[in-house]
Formats: sequence, C-alpha cells, structure tokens
Amino acid sequence: MDDRRIPAAGEASGVPAPPWLRPGRAPRPARVPLSQDAVVGAALELIGEEGPERLTMRRVAERLGASPGALYVHVQNKDELVQLTLDRVMAELRLPQPDPARWTEQVKEFARATRELLSRYPAVARMSFGQVPSGPNAVVVLERLLAILTAGGLPGRTAAYAADLVSGYVKLSVHEAAVWAEENRRKPPAAERLVQAREYLGALPADRFPHLAALAGPMFDDSSPGERFEFGLDVLVGGLRAMAGRDEGNPSG
Repeated sequence: MDDRRIPAAGEASGVPAPPWLRPGRAPRPARVPLSQDAVVGAALELIGEEGPERLTMRRVAERLGASPGALYVHVQNKDELVQLTLDRVMAELRLPQPDPARWTEQVKEFARATRELLSRYPAVARMSFGQVPSGPNAVVVLERLLAILTAGGLPGRTAAYAADLVSGYVKLSVHEAAVWAEENRRKPPAAERLVQAREYLGALPADRFPHLAALAGPMFDDSSPGERFEFGLDVLVGGLRAMAGRDEGNPSG
C-alpha cells in the first residue's frame, strides 16, 4: 500500500515557493499626474482634514506621491500655495451685477453666500485672516463687492472700509461656528457649558446685576446662530445705509 499523502496546509506552510513563483515587489500606488490644479487640490484636502497649521510643501507632496522639489515646478512657495488655495474656494462664489436700487440687499446676499461657502471650508476661513486677496477669483469678488457698495452711494474710503468690514464679519462668524463645533466634541461639550453659564449668570443677585440676570438667557443661547448672524448683518448694513451719500469730509453728514 502506498502511504504517500499530500501534506496538509499547515505542514507545507514553511516550504519556500520556487523562484519562478516568488512574488515581486508590491506594486506602488499610481502617482497623481502633477499639475498646479492637483497641488492646490491636495493642499485644500490637507487643510480641511488637519488645519492650515499643518500645511507644508512636504506634506502636500506626500499626498501626491511626489518629491517636495517636484511641487516647485507648479507652485513657487508655500505663500503662493496659500493664495492659490484661497482663490480655488473663491471661484465657487457667484455675485450679481450691482443694482443701486437693491444695494443693501445685495450686500446681505454677498454675506450669506460667502458664509455658506466658507462654512464648507471653515479651515480656509481661518487661514484667510491676514491674507491679502490677490488671486484672479478673489480680485473679481472684491471688485464686485466694491461696485455694489459704491452703487449704493458710499464714498470711496467708506466703501473700502465697508468691504473689509463685511468680509471680516463673515469670516469671523464662520470661524466662531467652527470653534464651537470643535468645543462641542469635547467633554463637557460647549452646549452644556453654555447652559451652566446661563443658569449661573441668571441667578446672580438682580439688585447688583439686573441686566445680566435678565439677559443671560438670550446672550448665551446657541440655538439660533443664523438669527444672530442676520442680526449682525442688519446692524452692519443699517449703519452703511446711514452713510450713503455722506461727504467723507463731513462725518456728521
């Protein structure tokens, strides 16, 4: 009787494979073809996932499977990459032609549209502080906003300050919302701390702190951020409306 048998899988596990069947090197992932568009896209992803503080040419190159030096063929340096990334986002913003009869509503529409856009890129909103808009899309947006403001009768310097004020208000609103969202992921969440703040301030002696005791509720109510944003927008635009047609050399009008 032939007692030869096929070895069980466990017994054969240590047998080396013949050379013609040995696996070669693991295939490397295909590299993304480098272009300025690809570099900016990778930077935008990195900023969104890890924050603008983590943006470096080396880390962007790692995402693209390229050497850092290869990026400089398409982007001069990190500063230019930041501007290109900001401009990529601003390309999504659409603004109407200035209408003098609707200029205050157009300013509000600009603020709402920008807030909605930057809310999808909160890290970009944070990164934009301290940056001078210089990309082609950002320049077009700024030109259109200034055109809307001047169409409403705001004199030159006032329109320039107003454009900066409106943009800053929107970016700050988006950044604050992102901070609160992050705080709500911690223990205890920010919403719980706000409840504690309302209860504490609302219970202060009314004879010494009458306004805090009476207004702690709405002051620390985070249930309607959109309503707060619209309130600030009304205050801002109302002030600008009062300045329309005013002589800059005569602040009192």
